[in-house]
Formats: sequence, structure tokens, C-alpha cells
Amino acid sequence: GLLFIAIFFLMVSCLLSFHSFLILANLTTWEHISWRHITYLKSLRAERGSPFARSLWWNVAVYCCGAFWCPSLLRRFPNVRYEHGGVLWDLSEQRGMC
Repeated sequence: GLLFIAIFFLMVSCLLSFHSFLILANLTTWEHISWRHITYLKSLRAERGSPFARSLWWNVAVYCCGAFWCPSLLRRFPNVRYEHGGVLWDLSEQRGMC
């Protein structure tokens, strides 16, 4: 029983770590795994990070807050648009995560 709990805890920890990375990098699982096959990402270098990412705090705020609860400062951010109750990102120049 203890071995099962340890393996389950390890799997959940790995899943939490990976999705925390995706939130901080402002990537989807599909973008992370299939970068070279996605038409709007083909011309960009994966090492430079997502063209939708701004900073760690902005990425977390947009992910966690959503359109309705998003801070007014973030609503004025030029690459974030709000349509039909959701957040839409516009492509911009590619930068690193930090």
C-alpha cells in the first residue's frame, strides 16, 4: 500500500511540475510537444520561448484570473484581447521567459 501511495505521489508531483512550467512559459501542452508542426510557430525558435509569453507574473495572472477577474492593468496590455468572454493572445516579437 505504501509503495502505491509513493508512486501515485510521484506521478502527481511530475504532472504538477510540468503544468506549472507550461503556465509560467504561457504554452499549451500541444505547443510544447508539437512546436515544429504548428504553422504559426514553425518559423520561431523554441529555445526563445513562446511569442505569447510576456513575463512570469503576467503569464500566471492571465492563466489564473481569466477574462472576468483579470486586473485592469493587464486588460490594457497590448497583446491581450478579450472577446466573447475569453482571453485571446496576439503574436508579437519572441522573447525569452525572463
